[in-house]
Amino acid sequence: MRFYECTDYPEIYKKVYWGNFDADSVFREDEMITNRNNFIKMYNIKNVREQYKLDEYSWEKCALRKQGLDHIELYSTKDGRKMQVCSQNQEVSDDWEEICAMYNSQIGTYMRYVTMKQVREEHRKKCQR
Repeated sequence: MRFYECTDYPEIYKKVYWGNFDADSVFREDEMITNRNNFIKMYNIKNVREQYKLDEYSWEKCALRKQGLDHIELYSTKDGRKMQVCSQNQEVSDDWEEICAMYNSQIGTYMRYVTMKQVREEHRKKCQR
């Protein structure tokens, strides 16, 4: 059994990195499953974009890694907004908001609303540094 199968929203979470870990592993924390269920309800999540593909989004991955961001997930809300969610291994910039832990209880989870144009422009600039 995988983590996504433990949630109330398997169709969403089977598309993200976290969701495909073995649920019987040492990484299992039931609090993360509860937090992920609550996240979908609290933010009116409609779906998640498939995991970033390195060939198609290498500039995004490059820039996000340089910022210390990890396990990026891009969600769409029912009202059409886009939201990035990630774990953060260093100090975050002001545009990220800390939310309930969704990866590991020892690592912060952060979100921000974005437009796809904003994401692309921001990450292209940072990857060129």
